[in-house]
Amino acid sequence: MSTDQVNVGFYDTPGAAAHYGGRSGLLTVEVFILFKYHDEIVGSRLLDVGCGAGRTTQFLCEWVGEYVGIDYSAEMVRICSDQHDHCRCEVADARDLSLFKDGAFDVVLFSHNGIDALPHADRLRSLAEMRRVLRPKGLLIFSTHNRDYRHARSEPRLVWTYDPCAMLKRTVQFLRARQNRKRNRVHEQFKDDHWVLNDRAHNYSLLTYHIDRDVQEQQLSDAGYEVLDVYSKSGEALAGGARPDDSPWLYFVARRVD
Repeated sequence: MSTDQVNVGFYDTPGAAAHYGGRSGLLTVEVFILFKYHDEIVGSRLLDVGCGAGRTTQFLCEWVGEYVGIDYSAEMVRICSDQHDHCRCEVADARDLSLFKDGAFDVVLFSHNGIDALPHADRLRSLAEMRRVLRPKGLLIFSTHNRDYRHARSEPRLVWTYDPCAMLKRTVQFLRARQNRKRNRVHEQFKDDHWVLNDRAHNYSLLTYHIDRDVQEQQLSDAGYEVLDVYSKSGEALAGGARPDDSPWLYFVARRVD
């Protein structure tokens, strides 16, 4: 089974849509980035790739001049459109942005590690497509799983509690996680420049791309971007070359170069 089959099979279910449908709000690191690049984002034409059920939609719609949210899950887009009927939301895939013209946007955001749901070749294709729809000097903002994170390859575990109801719930989740882990671990990949891991997200239901800072910066350079900033999940700006092992995600801000 391919990475796409596993991940699309999860994200396009009513259960996944319901899980994300109740979420709204920006992460701390996203707030830091939006304020630092305030002058370039406010009033801009922004493409919100992987908008899901609309976690970021309301906030971005209030900031930008033109908002377009896309996701490859039709169920997610339906929920996003229902909850934010004043914002444009479309079913589309980061690997094929032919719905949009060259240079159509000033800013492209791909938050919450959405790019990590794609296989390696498709990841590179999405970086190229996002660059195409950005205007010259436009901003790309996205997050990705950090291969240097010390718990990246964690296994399911059952944590004891004296609360019997909580213990029962934990036991059920643990057994489900073990079942998912057994099914999906055979599809993991360990390449020199990246890993595809069946990590603990959603009880080990997904196959997730992990990459370190250096390789991600090289991918961006090869795709025609200049890296401006790198942040930890907590919002800490990482000095040049810093590769933290305590941050599960890294956020990148890059500019299209020509």
